[in-house]
Amino acid sequence: MQYFKHMTGMRNDVKIKRLIAKHGLQGYGLYNLLLETIAENITTEKPIPELNETCEDIAMFYNGNTAQINEIMAYMLNQGLFEIDEITGRILCKKIYKFLEQSQTRSPEIRRLIDN
Repeated sequence: MQYFKHMTGMRNDVKIKRLIAKHGLQGYGLYNLLLETIAENITTEKPIPELNETCEDIAMFYNGNTAQINEIMAYMLNQGLFEIDEITGRILCKKIYKFLEQSQTRSPEIRRLIDN
């Protein structure tokens, strides 16, 4: 996906407010970075909205602190902002389909996931 809809009031969601209260703009920035990364990786061949990178990868790519990223990620999982795939152990964000439009893809599989 080249883009996804972003709610202009995202910062007003109670879970996001909690994230910002606990981890500041670093938490909010990490959340949005992960959403962008997940959306960017959705393809016809791979329609599952999962994160391929580990916390260590993210820390390395963006000059971050692995322990801090792990802590923020654990908090986001606890708040239900992301889930863990029980089979692969990867981070998932199924709600991202709410922010995708069918006109963005020709894939019947992705269109079905967006509908559901």
